[in-house]
Amino acid sequence: MKADPEWGKSKVSTVSLGGGTYMFSDKPEDLDQERIYILQRGLPSLETYPMESGQMHTDHPTYYPYDGIDENKEEDAMYRVGPRVEPGIESPFSTLWAVHFTKDWGCWCVVTRNALWSLGESVVGFEKLGLDPKKTYLAYDFWEKKFLGEVKEGLPMKALKYGSCQVISLREKRDEPQFVASTRHVSMDAVSVKNIEWKDKELTLTLDCVENTSETYSFFVPEGYKFEKAECEGEEAKASEVGSDGLLEIEVSAKKKDVDLRLKFN
Repeated sequence: MKADPEWGKSKVSTVSLGGGTYMFSDKPEDLDQERIYILQRGLPSLETYPMESGQMHTDHPTYYPYDGIDENKEEDAMYRVGPRVEPGIESPFSTLWAVHFTKDWGCWCVVTRNALWSLGESVVGFEKLGLDPKKTYLAYDFWEKKFLGEVKEGLPMKALKYGSCQVISLREKRDEPQFVASTRHVSMDAVSVKNIEWKDKELTLTLDCVENTSETYSFFVPEGYKFEKAECEGEEAKASEVGSDGLLEIEVSAKKKDVDLRLKFN
């Protein structure tokens, strides 16, 4: 984590979303707040289970080339990745990952694009991500903390410098106010959101918070609905104005672990 923060984001995203063993040896007092923040966004690493994956290609590596490289040199990456992977050539492994989540309260997809070499702008078709190309999705960039709005048919992804990454959540757009993402965890959010209920024009989130911390939860408010207020008993919940893109942000400052956040609309 003492290396380039962009490398840290890329590694933390992949290890946490992939259910890897999450370890770091740096002393917290030796890290600045930016690097500590990055580490926290990947904790805890997600639980995964082994499955039969079918026949897999073995002529492309699936590991990260960063370890053991002292300088941010792309030619070193090319050497470590191997001769079969070249810039501009799509590899079946390494750069693009799609992780699908299913909870009682909803389903969503987190797309991670990792620049194991420099990557140009790209539009990834929904079929490649296991999504329905006929549906509209709401996209949110985790590390940029930026709502990308409604996307159709495919997901536009920005150019990336070697060693950096982009992590985007995709949720199917609905006709009522809905949860979009949070800053708590790179999964956006398989960790702190325990339940979501929409009833009588009220959206209720049951949260598992880290005591004495603040996180931002983002929501989409479609036309025809007006946000009234946010309630969070015993905790502080600061609401933003609903933007022209329909985004509503609620900053929750939690003093305890279990928190209920209620958003009222009309």
